[in-house]
Amino acid sequence: MMNAIWALSPFTAANGATRVIPGSHKWDKDRLPDPDDVRRAEMDPGDVLIFLGSTLHGGGANTSGENRTGAVISYNLGWLRQTENFYLSIPWEVAAQMPEKLQRLLGYQSTYPMSAGWKGATRSNG
Repeated sequence: MMNAIWALSPFTAANGATRVIPGSHKWDKDRLPDPDDVRRAEMDPGDVLIFLGSTLHGGGANTSGENRTGAVISYNLGWLRQTENFYLSIPWEVAAQMPEKLQRLLGYQSTYPMSAGWKGATRSNG
């Protein structure tokens, strides 16, 4: 997975700019970061931060009282599950009543060729 965080407003240290630890995607799973490993992604509106989904990151504390607004887009291979598992938040009984296009957007479909002949969310495939 690749993540892109687009700054829609200024990202500053004071308003909690995203904190990222470059290279942490290569670390042993038991390694803990040191404070010196953390970088703040201070950005102007329109700037973008791109990083692997396995890179340690998070929002900082907003001590400014101003909003920090951004758009996060995650890019996955089509045959991988999405980051947010909508199957846990939307029961199949509810999804089965939704239009097919919405079911597909929620992830109730595999990519081709597994999706050939797909008939929507049912108890057997949803």
